[in-house]
Amino acid sequence: MHHQVPHNNGITPVMQAPIPLTQGVNVDPVVDANVLERYIALEEQITNSEKNQPGIVYQQKTEQLKQLNYRIEEQTKLVEQLREQALLEKRDVDALEAGSDTHKLFLEQGDLDDQKTKEIAEYIDAKNKEEIAAKELQSLTEQRNNADNELRELKYQSEELQKLYNEQEELLSQIFGGSYGSEEENRLESIFDQTEEMRNRIVEANFKWRQSQMMVDYARKQLEFAVQKWKDIEQIDPSALEDRYSVAAETRNNLVAASQNIQGAQRYLSNIQFPYCAPSEVETLNKATAYIFTDMQTKERHGHAMECYFVTSRRCGALLQWITQVVTQTISRDLEDINAKVKIASYNLRAERVNLIKIKVKEVLGKDVDCAIGEFNTDAVVNLNLNDLAKTDGIDPKTLQELNLSEEEMAQLAALNGEDELAPLPSNQDLFGEKMEALKDEYQSDAERHKQNLEENKNKVESSLQDKLASRRQRRAMKNVEEKEKSVLV
Repeated sequence: MHHQVPHNNGITPVMQAPIPLTQGVNVDPVVDANVLERYIALEEQITNSEKNQPGIVYQQKTEQLKQLNYRIEEQTKLVEQLREQALLEKRDVDALEAGSDTHKLFLEQGDLDDQKTKEIAEYIDAKNKEEIAAKELQSLTEQRNNADNELRELKYQSEELQKLYNEQEELLSQIFGGSYGSEEENRLESIFDQTEEMRNRIVEANFKWRQSQMMVDYARKQLEFAVQKWKDIEQIDPSALEDRYSVAAETRNNLVAASQNIQGAQRYLSNIQFPYCAPSEVETLNKATAYIFTDMQTKERHGHAMECYFVTSRRCGALLQWITQVVTQTISRDLEDINAKVKIASYNLRAERVNLIKIKVKEVLGKDVDCAIGEFNTDAVVNLNLNDLAKTDGIDPKTLQELNLSEEEMAQLAALNGEDELAPLPSNQDLFGEKMEALKDEYQSDAERHKQNLEENKNKVESSLQDKLASRRQRRAMKNVEEKEKSVLV
């Protein structure tokens, strides 16, 4: 009979078929002096393989790939529409060379009359919109290619981890004759299952919020860079068209990338309403960016554009401060707490199994054996993904790290952002979902039920272990099927 080992951590999309339950309980245990060492070695291998949570990241990446494919399809249509619009604008302009881009057109304006300059300016704006959309399409395509590569690696890691799960299942099934070793093992396994499932919810939230935090931090740096470049244009001689265009294009590229990064952060937190840099604000920034080559022509329009860029930059700083508070004051603390609980639950279950294995070995060999239980670092670690960023020259994404700002640094950031008081933080339900509360309730009710079981007749408890094992295995098998079906749909 199969002995369930509950280290699935949500890695169901790439799981192998479960090992079938062996019928009957009279399985001769295959036990020798090496089984303890092998069990401990498998525990350590599984713990190390689980650290980076490949299953959780795999699911995230699968969903991201689905979104990227949809967005690329929509963005391709948009590029074609804007290209057609630019061609319509071009028909109003005589004697323009085929294929002229915004750079060349911008430089030609100085030699034309006012009417022609106006026509070219309108064409430049249309062409600029097309170029912006094309840059976004290129960035999305690069992200999709990176996601494809990451998924292949995550699938391999998940499959290797599943091999370890299967080997451990077979080992425990041999040792305990296809059933639980004791009611205490059943109880400790339930605790371990539930603490891991609760941690999975927190780990997923931690990954999403820290990823969004990094993307907003990068967007803030890009916006600050763009604001400074936009200021620099005022210091460039109006006749130095090449220099002015170069600085304006650099400003534009950073504004476009910053907008993409803010929108990317919002997609990671799709259930959260951003109190700063909301979609309407980002849309305003995008509209301003589309007319950047016209806005640089006069002092008045330059000033209006500067106001938009500067306000967005400050709002992005406030968004970064708000997200950082959520990460440091709620999620990081909850993750630290649940990591500690998982470590204890893992150790207790391992200790019980080691004790049971020792008893089995003595029954078979007639002698005592000893083996260290082992202290393993079970803390979950999910690395941030730089491939999701829309990058620009001059701002190295490798310098981005998890922000753990001191109170003084947070105060300085608040002063810089002009926000005396930040928006309220989201609720735990917003952060971890409704299922978290249900998991906590289930954990509490199961703990009380196990306590009652221990007070009942021991023989009745022991005889029910076989049924409990089969029942739990069937529930998990159904969950695996459901997750595999979801994966196919994705």
